[in-house]
Amino acid sequence: MIPPKMSFNTFWLVPVKVWNRYENAMIQRLSEGSGQEEANMNKYVENPSAWTAPVIPEKIPQGDMPGDKIEIGEDHINKANLIFRELLGQIRELKKEDADRKVVLTVCGGSGVGKSETASLLSFYFNQIGMKAYTLSGDNYPHRIPKYNDAERLHVFRESAIRGMVKDGTFTKERFDIIHERQIAGMDADPKLKESYDWYESYLENGKTGLRGYLGTLNEIDFKEVEGIVESFKNKAEKIWLKRMGREDTELWYEEVDFSDTEILIIEWTHGNSDNYKGVDIPVLLNSTPQETMAHRKARNRDGAVDSPFTTMVLELEQDMVTIKSGPELLFPTKGKKGAFQNHAFFEASSIRKVDGKYCFVYSSEHNHDLCYAMSDSPKGPFTYGGVLVDIGDLYLNGNEDETHASNYLGNTHGGMLQIEDQWYIFYHRQTNRSSYARQACAEKLERRSDGGFRQAEITSCGLNQGALKGIGTYEARIACNLWSANGTGRYDGKSPKQKLKDHPYFTQSGKDRENNGDQYIANMKNGAVAGFKYFEMGEANQIGITIQGNVMGTMQVSDKSDFENICAEIEVNGSGKEMHTYKGALNIPSGKRALFFRFQGEGTVDFHSFKLMKD
Repeated sequence: MIPPKMSFNTFWLVPVKVWNRYENAMIQRLSEGSGQEEANMNKYVENPSAWTAPVIPEKIPQGDMPGDKIEIGEDHINKANLIFRELLGQIRELKKEDADRKVVLTVCGGSGVGKSETASLLSFYFNQIGMKAYTLSGDNYPHRIPKYNDAERLHVFRESAIRGMVKDGTFTKERFDIIHERQIAGMDADPKLKESYDWYESYLENGKTGLRGYLGTLNEIDFKEVEGIVESFKNKAEKIWLKRMGREDTELWYEEVDFSDTEILIIEWTHGNSDNYKGVDIPVLLNSTPQETMAHRKARNRDGAVDSPFTTMVLELEQDMVTIKSGPELLFPTKGKKGAFQNHAFFEASSIRKVDGKYCFVYSSEHNHDLCYAMSDSPKGPFTYGGVLVDIGDLYLNGNEDETHASNYLGNTHGGMLQIEDQWYIFYHRQTNRSSYARQACAEKLERRSDGGFRQAEITSCGLNQGALKGIGTYEARIACNLWSANGTGRYDGKSPKQKLKDHPYFTQSGKDRENNGDQYIANMKNGAVAGFKYFEMGEANQIGITIQGNVMGTMQVSDKSDFENICAEIEVNGSGKEMHTYKGALNIPSGKRALFFRFQGEGTVDFHSFKLMKD
């Protein structure tokens, strides 16, 4: 994945504390202009500290939505100041191609995020420096007036919810009676109802699906009319008829607006950056948390029932739908760039999350068999390489970079990080069946370094277990974390891996798919092959049993060391055919957290299914 580009015509607003660090670096230098207006622009862009936001009067002009209410706070002013300086540079770049160009920018974001306030401030600033601006409210352009549009949204939700339940087979008259009571109370979108009725999730999810297909679409909004206004403005129309829409059905009319000397059209609108209309030069996306947005909606008090379950649902869906759309930008060194990210250049399988207020980018590197990470204060970078999170062959641990002697067979891996309470985990996959496309999902705990970074996780058999596995019990061979032959390991993502690695052990299953048939096990263990398991809390067990298949004669050695310096058990095996055989032997292993390594010494081929730790 290549993250979105912030090109000259795109601005992605992130929290002020992030922008303060590199604001000056983002300001574009303006070329020489003509006239007092361009002189003002040049003055402020070439020396941003020279621009001081004027004192904001108690009332300033706002958008053209009848009856709209704005509540300008300090946070709005701080954001608008940052945005305005950036806009000057971007507008000047646009005007290099056409000095008389009229510019359309949009302030977009979820409902209640502060679009009206920010757009009004930007328009005020532009007018202060001699660039006439007009603020158009996109809320004038739904097909229905607000109270009817709200009712239509609710109708879409409820109709989609009921229709979906019928399709899912979860609808009954008795259940509808319960739903109907909540509908009358205006509480049928309350997610807490799932706690009382397990079938209620069907109602909510089907309703949400219907809403997603309605909100911000051509069915809800007259995008063509807005596009026509933008086109007329850019074609330098002197006067344009603009729609006015109040909240009642008697409050819908048009006004003819003079645009003859207007240079900047600011559209403040949740859907200002929608693909359903064209002509926007610079989209400005405002972000906030749902909690911040709800607090602002309450303070504004423009809408009734601002904290109702349904309104909250619409708010969350709208925020999910609002995105910045722009061209791609390469943010990370790619495969083939020598020395990039300490020879762990980005290749594929990327994802991003927040870690301690920073952006953590997780990716599969040029080696393919590792997941690495890089950190930044901004989702746009610059990113600093952090290290390897996990490698399916435990390479790079203890300085080992020899792929032929990895602790497991190599192929590609994809995955990501997840925080559960205070613990971070890395999720990844490894290969089975000697194929790069047959994969087994795995997980490991991640530990933090003193500098806040992450240590590379060792591959274990523990997964999400909160500590070492019990030293008593039966374990499937499929949980082995280490596997190699007498001649080391190899890669499954090359040509003809099954032929090249025909004498090597591998993970497989009986049948084509574990979910449909049989168990997983380790196949094809020949003389010198090793399967390793980490870790067990040993102490009680003094006997060990193994369950295997195959035409085989020899010994299965067990050690707590990968080099078999300390032999803890030797189990004689002698079997033939496809039948399962269980063999037992004495186990002498030190107490505490221990690994278990199984090495076959002998003739034939072992299919290793499971082992059992016992106390006699």
